[in-house]
Amino acid sequence: MLLLSLIPVTFISINLYVDKINTETDSLKNRLVSISGIGADNTADWISERKQNIEEIAKNPLVIAETKNLLKSNVEDRELFLTKSSLEKRFIIALENHKWLEDLRISNPDTGEVFFYTSIIPPKTNLKETKHFQDALEGKTGISDVYASEDIMKNEYGDYEKGVPTLLISTPIQGEVGIEGILTARVDIFQMDSGVLKHLKDFSSADAFIVNSEGYLLSKPAFTNSIWDLIEKRPELELQLFNADSKMIDRIFHNANGKEPALNIDGYENYMGNIVVGSISPIKETNWSFVTEVNKNEAFYHIYLDQIVLLSSIGIIMVLVTGISFYFTSSLIRPIKNLKLVTEQIKAGNLDIKINSSGNDEIHDLTVSFDSMAKSLKEAQTLQKSTLKKYQELYEKSPGLNRTINMDGIIIDCNKPYADAFGYTKDEIIGKSIFDFASEKDQDNIKESFEIWKKTGHVINREIMFKRKNGSYFPGLLSANDLFDENGNRIGSNTIIRDISDIRNAQEEIKELKLQRLSTIGELTARIAHDMRNPLTVIKNIAQVIKTDLKNLDKESEENWSRLERGIYRMSYQIDDVLNYVRESPIMKQPTKISVILQDVLERIIIPERIKIHLPKNDVTIACDTEKLQVVFVNLIMNAIQAIDKNEGKITISVKDNYDNGKYVLIEIWDTGPGVPPHIIQNIFDPLFTTKQIGTGLGLSSCKNIVEKHGGTINVLSTVGKGTSFLIKLPRLSEWDTLPEKEGEQNMKISKG
Repeated sequence: MLLLSLIPVTFISINLYVDKINTETDSLKNRLVSISGIGADNTADWISERKQNIEEIAKNPLVIAETKNLLKSNVEDRELFLTKSSLEKRFIIALENHKWLEDLRISNPDTGEVFFYTSIIPPKTNLKETKHFQDALEGKTGISDVYASEDIMKNEYGDYEKGVPTLLISTPIQGEVGIEGILTARVDIFQMDSGVLKHLKDFSSADAFIVNSEGYLLSKPAFTNSIWDLIEKRPELELQLFNADSKMIDRIFHNANGKEPALNIDGYENYMGNIVVGSISPIKETNWSFVTEVNKNEAFYHIYLDQIVLLSSIGIIMVLVTGISFYFTSSLIRPIKNLKLVTEQIKAGNLDIKINSSGNDEIHDLTVSFDSMAKSLKEAQTLQKSTLKKYQELYEKSPGLNRTINMDGIIIDCNKPYADAFGYTKDEIIGKSIFDFASEKDQDNIKESFEIWKKTGHVINREIMFKRKNGSYFPGLLSANDLFDENGNRIGSNTIIRDISDIRNAQEEIKELKLQRLSTIGELTARIAHDMRNPLTVIKNIAQVIKTDLKNLDKESEENWSRLERGIYRMSYQIDDVLNYVRESPIMKQPTKISVILQDVLERIIIPERIKIHLPKNDVTIACDTEKLQVVFVNLIMNAIQAIDKNEGKITISVKDNYDNGKYVLIEIWDTGPGVPPHIIQNIFDPLFTTKQIGTGLGLSSCKNIVEKHGGTINVLSTVGKGTSFLIKLPRLSEWDTLPEKEGEQNMKISKG
């Protein structure tokens, strides 16, 4: 009878076992599908937001007007230049506001020819036949497939190359009568963030990425350090969902139908050769899919444990019932003791234990299940050790400078390239602070990077000047990511430093070549301006003589002579601007009163009757090059006169002695003109920058150069609608004896009266 009682007990136990396993399996399925769905939805939302941003740029009325103006066939060169400059500033602001935006271009809707672009290298590819361009011609916003660029462009590391993974968004620039142009934006796909990693923290082997319709990755997988032997430059568009050994496309990709999520929990071999389970979800409005994968052993780990517990429970119940039936049977007591021993050994971590059992009863089946569970746990443990070993090898053999730190910034590990680059042994580095390896000038920078990592969990390509053991320095790009323990607690970070000394040296060489070219252009410009000055003087003198001889001119002739004189004056003024900027002559300093300089300046300038000049009441003697300082005052006063224009106004010049603890003299030139907008002030001293139709853009740049050669500074303050003030700070006469000589000024002399 007791044996018959085992039948209902066994039946109930099996039902409980099956129900529990099915519940856990369904939970795993729902979780995988949910995570891949979240990743797909987040990616679709990211793309949709980018499209809206591009549409807002294209709908800007000023962008529409400037695009229309660029396509006019009869536009003047100056108007074309101003239109391009305005559009370029507008697009630069857009690029700064949207960090994911790499560059913008505008194409002719009829030919597809690009007539405006923001990239350094002109785009060569004609996009007219592409689907996203055709969508834009139909009044929609189109998105391209991610493809390897044919043009040379900036990659994710800041270098220029072909084959960069590229995503384009095209939208129409809609005018009143039709499409004026097609705006195409290149989007940085490396900034796509699905936001699913936080849902995968319970799985140490979890992986999530985006693939296109051909199975190529469009985003980096979680374990990038394990795939560098499978790719040349980057996972995007290089790594495909093919098994490394069988060369067969991953089974999860076969399951995808592009309409709804697909699931595979039977297990398949992925591109890294690991047996995984996964889910794939389509991304709306694209032919992409979002894939989530977890190592099968880890995914079923809790199910395996449940099996062990349930099977153990079932076995124990069966053993108890059988034990009552055969209370005095020692053959039944021995298997129960063996099962207890195995359970304790497994709990203690001994997964190599083997149970010897014979027969075909329930106890034997239970023993076999225990062996199977122990074997599965052993395989999972072996996989974990193998993964850890691979990670350690990648860490040590990586060409990057790798280091691991704790939460206090203390280095707890590093690879050999790191130790070699800094000139230390590995033992010397362990235990040091990261701040010991940054240059003195970059201490604030490394501290800021450390705080950013603590707040955000990562740092990407932060440029820092590092210091070697021998005291030399080298520039590097620092990137850091969080490091977690087995419980998911953050314990530090893994940092990769990339030595960019070669890149910076190349940039310096390019800069030097540019300076040499500019110097050559400056010499040629000075020669041309000088040759034009002499005939212009002859023209001016002859015009004055002719006007003197001609008397009783009618009104029209008077106006013609006035236009001639103004034209000669403008040409002379612009030639002086060019010569003052490109001429390199030593500063010949001598004590001079500011009042004398201002008097000579005002004799050279025609002051309109509507403008009043207020000179300083006090006078100061400074050591200066009189002629060069006259150039500064002429430029500033002329600019003030032109700013006031035809209105009544005044120009006030003041001098403040004993400025800045008595070391300097402060000269202020203030006018009552309309003021200068803030966006213009920041470029006001740049060479060739001007807002005037007759300006060369060299006057204020020359002023800045002259003042700085005198050991002083020049700044500008302005309020729109109230006026503009230029502040010139020059050393007092007594300060010249203590000022250090600047490079190129060794021959300057100060004449003392």
